[in-house]
Amino acid sequence: WTETRLSPGRAFDLALVTRSASGITALIAVLHAAHEARESDDPACCPSAAVIEGLFHACQMLSLQVERSLVP
Repeated sequence: WTETRLSPGRAFDLALVTRSASGITALIAVLHAAHEARESDDPACCPSAAVIEGLFHACQMLSLQVERSLVP
């Protein structure tokens, strides 16, 4: 982060943002893999619609966490 002389609270918030962004990246990779499995028409490898919806919901919640943490 480009901020210098962070307070402990702000450092915690930015660490939370970093972890949340990493979580979003991982979830997007899983969603991409699910999309590729669906495109290959392999039903054994394709997760259910409920799993896909849960992954999108997790991305949404992590994005909201990032937004809340970035507001000083």
